[in-house]
Amino acid sequence: MTQKGLINLTFGLLMGVPLFGSFHLLNELPHDLNQNTLDTLVEKLFFPCEFEEIPLDLNQQAIDFECRGNPFLTEDLVGESIGKGSWGRFGRKHDSPSNYIQVAYAQNPKTSPINHSSTVLSITEQPHVESWAGFFFDLNSKIDFPKDMNAISLDVFSKKPGQKVLLKLEDSTNGGLFSESQVFTTETNSWEKLIHDFPPSDTHRFDRMTLILDLGNVNETQTTYYIDNIAFSTPNQVSDLPKIQPPTPQNPTANVFSVFSDPYPSIPKVNLYPQWGQQTEHSIVRDSLANSLLKYFKLDYQGIEFAPINQGLDVSQMTHLHIDYYVVSAVNLRLSLISTQPTTEVSYPLPTHQKKRWISMDIPLDRFSDTSNGVDLTKVFQFKIEELGDPHSGSIIYLDNLYFYRANQLELVWSDEFEDDEINLNDWTFELGNGCPHLCGWGNQELQHYTEENHRLQDGFLIIEAKKSDQNAYTSTRIKTEGKREFTYGRIEARIKLPRGEGLWPAFWLLGANIKEVGWPACGEIDIMEYVGKQPGMIHNAIHTTSSYFTTQNKQSTMIPNVEEGFHVYAINWTSDAIEFYFDDQMTYRYAPEVKNEKNYPFDNPQFLLLNLAIGGNFGGPVGDLTQFPQQYMIDYVRVYSPNKTF
Repeated sequence: MTQKGLINLTFGLLMGVPLFGSFHLLNELPHDLNQNTLDTLVEKLFFPCEFEEIPLDLNQQAIDFECRGNPFLTEDLVGESIGKGSWGRFGRKHDSPSNYIQVAYAQNPKTSPINHSSTVLSITEQPHVESWAGFFFDLNSKIDFPKDMNAISLDVFSKKPGQKVLLKLEDSTNGGLFSESQVFTTETNSWEKLIHDFPPSDTHRFDRMTLILDLGNVNETQTTYYIDNIAFSTPNQVSDLPKIQPPTPQNPTANVFSVFSDPYPSIPKVNLYPQWGQQTEHSIVRDSLANSLLKYFKLDYQGIEFAPINQGLDVSQMTHLHIDYYVVSAVNLRLSLISTQPTTEVSYPLPTHQKKRWISMDIPLDRFSDTSNGVDLTKVFQFKIEELGDPHSGSIIYLDNLYFYRANQLELVWSDEFEDDEINLNDWTFELGNGCPHLCGWGNQELQHYTEENHRLQDGFLIIEAKKSDQNAYTSTRIKTEGKREFTYGRIEARIKLPRGEGLWPAFWLLGANIKEVGWPACGEIDIMEYVGKQPGMIHNAIHTTSSYFTTQNKQSTMIPNVEEGFHVYAINWTSDAIEFYFDDQMTYRYAPEVKNEKNYPFDNPQFLLLNLAIGGNFGGPVGDLTQFPQQYMIDYVRVYSPNKTF
């Protein structure tokens, strides 16, 4: 097949959809076809068209699927063949070794004034595929949004109102770099044009498009979706003002030096807008509850001065700098703390991959001072917030609750640094087997058999290794501190490096020590960190209680680009009022029921720790064809801090 030549291909509607008298051919197919062979036959069964294979390039013309562009052949799937890898699909049925989604050119199911094209693109899902099943395709060049047209329109044949259509732009060389937009359908069995807005700062960044046509829904029967006519568009005129409030500060006023925050009195004579010659437009706005927010528009850099330059402010008795920020559009933010005499500044990155949600950072002040040329905490006087991306991109951020605070001094009450030759059995117990006979598959249809042999201590790390035998059996390790080390309240953390690959499910979690008396979920479960390889770059926090265990209602998933690349600290701060989850210095989730009882907060009792690497299961999903074994889950340390010893 040539890249640009005309070729005769046959495309059409997918399995089970008759067209032009071809349905009888389906009944003659062998019943033992593998998925890729079946896909190839489906691609060639139906109506012929003169197909022109050309690179998809939104910068040159709209993508109209009129029998030209990417042919979406199985041989071209990314990661599934030796082809050129121009597209891919994801989201498989739990018990299937292959993807259950097909993409093909098809006849327009119902022409309308919105879309009267003869040919469109069909996406067919078999029953019970993942709720996030979809596909992606590569573009010939990075998307360059025209002036005032930082939106992408998409014709969708809507099955029903409320269908959540996700359009995600990605960097094909780094899946951790992306921007996404979700729009709901409003029609029933009709074409409608959906407009997905993107921030201007996304220009020149992405060369891959990902589409999920009904995010969050699992179809009980085979379902075919249709799309057409992808083009640049004028964005919807919607206010970018945050619709939700940032988290309410929890620190006592006596322990705070506030620069900008409604709940706290500010340091005297704070200058929010020193004139440094920057282009940033700034203002104070009010959210829906009249909370003050600091808005930066067209951000390149902007300073805040909170002390005289000739003396500075002494924050050496404080422990952290807190900031809540909300990214409408930005690429590469950082916050600098500046001290005087001599002027010294040290910066700290502020993640921008999660848009339009409040992000809370609690940055230890020693991140600014304990460097080779650190700031002097006895005389700090300025912040600087800057955008290191395109200075003409029109980046927009909101700020709130910018303050220094002194945290309670937590005492290290127990830790395992894994420095010995063997695991300390005074602290840990191995759980062995596959959970049978009482909890086969460990209650989640997991595939692994736990052994002691799948772990080792090496170079100060606990290494849990998942292995696959020649008979496709899996082994791993799971350890717990039940009956040996149990804790109530405090900070619990571990420094961890994750494995990677579809079907892998490492976790760091807690269970109530009274589980044998009251059972699960009445004992309570705190999932400090869960990761599943089928969702690269995503970490999960969750709470399980009697009031909210079905479908895991109290949870948060956070995208951390390239989280698998190195070690990170996963932690909770656990009190009688709340459980706060942290990734490094970023709060990712806070669980705090307004009215607490034993059904929603059984966390006033001791819990024990668990570390394990599961394979497959309800959450882990099927093991991918490309997943390599053995895989290593590495733990540098586990530490527990508390104001009072509780064990």
